[in-house]
Amino acid sequence: MNLAFYGCSKIGRKIVEALKNDERFVLFGCASRDYSRCLEYKNELGFQKAYESYEDLLKDDNVDLVYVSTYISNHFNDVKACLEAKKNVIVEKSFTVNSKESEELIKLSHKNNVFLAEAIWTRYMPSRIYINELINDGIIGDIYLVSANYHIKSIILKD
Repeated sequence: MNLAFYGCSKIGRKIVEALKNDERFVLFGCASRDYSRCLEYKNELGFQKAYESYEDLLKDDNVDLVYVSTYISNHFNDVKACLEAKKNVIVEKSFTVNSKESEELIKLSHKNNVFLAEAIWTRYMPSRIYINELINDGIIGDIYLVSANYHIKSIILKD
């Protein structure tokens, strides 16, 4: 599957690290507001193409999936452009800034018969199946409130 990055972000680098050994994905192309930054990103991370504009990326029929990692305030317009170009999309968190925007994008993805998802990796972890089973089997009872925090422990080592 030819994957293109819409935005050359720091978080995108982590996605590339996670996917670079997955033969299902080809790091096909990347686009940024700044073409020189895009070329740097391409060369550093191993993409096949650097697009001169977002529009060029969206015009490329060889792109199967677009990973959007622009500023959150731009997600709605950027994802909408991808969906209107009939591209499958994974968008970095947060999906949009409000539910109205989210609903519009979901409707557009259905209309154009393309995949749309938010990049919430915890949703796809095997432990999620176990959690769903506990809930669905009623083992933990009725759920009225969920409070959750996300944290990655940082360790700083001294020389």
